[in-house]
Amino acid sequence: MIKLLKRIKVTQSNRDKRTIKSAVKTFKVPFPLEDINDNISINTKQYSNQSNEELVKKAFKLHTRGEISEAEKYYQYFIQKGIKDHRIFSNYGVILKSRGELREAALQTSKALKIRPESEIYNYNLGNILKDLGNFKDAEISTRKAISIKPNFAEAHYSLGSILIELNQLQEAEKSIRKAISIKPDYAEAYYNLGKIMKDIGKLQEAAIATSRAIEIKPNFANAYNNLGVILSDLGQLEKAEIATLQAIKLQPNYSIAYANLGKIMKELGKLQEAAIATHKAVELKPDFVGALINFGSIMKELGKLQEAAIATRKAIELKPNNADSYFNLGEILFEMNNLIEAKQKFKHCLEIDP
Repeated sequence: MIKLLKRIKVTQSNRDKRTIKSAVKTFKVPFPLEDINDNISINTKQYSNQSNEELVKKAFKLHTRGEISEAEKYYQYFIQKGIKDHRIFSNYGVILKSRGELREAALQTSKALKIRPESEIYNYNLGNILKDLGNFKDAEISTRKAISIKPNFAEAHYSLGSILIELNQLQEAEKSIRKAISIKPDYAEAYYNLGKIMKDIGKLQEAAIATSRAIEIKPNFANAYNNLGVILSDLGQLEKAEIATLQAIKLQPNYSIAYANLGKIMKELGKLQEAAIATHKAVELKPDFVGALINFGSIMKELGKLQEAAIATRKAIELKPNNADSYFNLGEILFEMNNLIEAKQKFKHCLEIDP
């Protein structure tokens, strides 16, 4: 336990303040984007002696240099003036998407597409926005359109694979991801998604190979290390799973899912104290993490700390009232606490949810 604590403490001391992303960015834009300033003001007098085309070029230069808030002022000015330029609509849509204003981003990108319907970039961008909005069917249509225009568009094949995963069309998703890899052999994100697909269809060895390849290409890929840990755990290679998951935490110190997975691995290894530490850290980082709360309750029960087990499991039920497992676990805890009446109630409630 002391060794594990030291390793985790070291990783936390080297935080680089990166945030965890559920998926790697693949949004296609002609310019690099940085942080956006929400407080925008504009002085229209500065434009009076310049042509629209000169101003458009200036906006693009600002955008290229990463001066996003300044570029945005120009784009808003052009749109307010009724200037219909597909580049303006598209670039403004990119800015809006980057700060999560997805519906407005979709609107602006759609305007660009009305002017240039055969642009693979605009179709691809709209597909990504629709995917983030959860509109997977329309996202698929837009992304397939981008591919029909440019068949060797690796990022579009990758994005289509991601969409098809969401639609639970895993065989088609695998084909799309493999196509992306055939076009772009060093595509770490594509290997990562291929690993996820292989895991979901039960091909664990292939999943491990694909995920390891993603790490080989991109050594600082925290999500890939975490997924590799899950795959290795499923393969019964718990020590290797522990190493991979600790590496994910080292790269991403606030990675709550990785801490939760580490807790499961430690529990499987019979290291309950270490399991408790890791799982508690997952809950500390994400207090509404139902799965981690359930696991923490289970670990505390095995450690004989029934009050703590009950508190964690009750919290899980509060957050997710229709989880049968939580009621069953709480029933077992209450039974051991000799609270037989309430234990019976929890078992009954479990059966009502999941007969």
